[in-house]
Amino acid sequence: MSIRNIKKSVRDIKGYTNPPAEAEIKLNQNENPYPVPDEVKDEILSAVKSLKWGVYPDYNSVELKDVLSEYTGVPPEGILVGNGSNEMILSVYLAAVSRGEKILVTSPTFAVYLLLGNIVESELISVNLTEDLQFDVEALLEAKEKYNPKLTIIPSPNNPSGCILSMEEIEKLITAGDGITVIDEAYIQFTDNPDGVAALIDKFPNLVILRTFSKAFCAAGLRIGYILTNPLLAGEFRKTILPYNVDIFTQTAAKVLIERRSLIEKTIEIIITERERVYSELRKINGIKAYPSYANFILIEILGLEPKYVYEQLYARGILVRDMTSYPMLSKAFRVTIGKREENDIFLNELINIMER
Repeated sequence: MSIRNIKKSVRDIKGYTNPPAEAEIKLNQNENPYPVPDEVKDEILSAVKSLKWGVYPDYNSVELKDVLSEYTGVPPEGILVGNGSNEMILSVYLAAVSRGEKILVTSPTFAVYLLLGNIVESELISVNLTEDLQFDVEALLEAKEKYNPKLTIIPSPNNPSGCILSMEEIEKLITAGDGITVIDEAYIQFTDNPDGVAALIDKFPNLVILRTFSKAFCAAGLRIGYILTNPLLAGEFRKTILPYNVDIFTQTAAKVLIERRSLIEKTIEIIITERERVYSELRKINGIKAYPSYANFILIEILGLEPKYVYEQLYARGILVRDMTSYPMLSKAFRVTIGKREENDIFLNELINIMER
């Protein structure tokens, strides 16, 4: 069958992939290893059971926006919800970027930014991280001045390096040029500033914040993401989202998870403590370099052996990490999610065994 009728911008790219693989210890997708408490699950299921399944869900997700507003301090009119933050990224791209217009990204970064940028036929401008995999803010500012991108999108903390921008640096980036600046805060709950930059929305009308339930809130399988911005931009982004995009189960689950977040936040504290412990232990292992992280993962460079060999040896021992060697600047790297303490100990012990052979 001919594919000539598919537009060139789609034919020319490789779609997002993460080959399915099973492992006893799964540390490759930055998921929260702790399940939602049964009492919270029961509350969600009971609430969903009482709803009318034959009726379309609330088009505007009013109740969910109200609890998100209470949680973030952003008015409901400035909040949009969707099926994961990926749908929210697509919404921003469709609303803001026309064919040939520029999107500024860092590199290496979340692959979906590049994938969707190519699909909407934008011109992607990439600014590398520094040699120690930190944000090069001066280079980003220079790029904004030179190219005046329609959109700048930066994850802070960054995936996959774990580095973070300060509030002052974010303000500089927002005020440089007249395009929209998107700060993706998928991992913000794992930092020492879990409120992120939501307080800047009133100050900067060109600021858009992305959030997700997939990481800290133990809900990757539910696909819940949202946008925080000013009501004017939110109204324009809403036009690009298909009607009734968030089903009754997802809206109900997200609402209850926010309302019962004190139970979830206990796991966040454990993960942060484990992250620092694992990082400290990694630094003791010869032949690797671990990068400090503000997320729920750590990026590791393999210096003493072939990285693919180490990845395969870990997998052979029942441990799945994320191979990052195809990413720019990361030809020797893999990324490991912070799991439960016992999982982390097995990973560390097996990594030591592999590196010392």
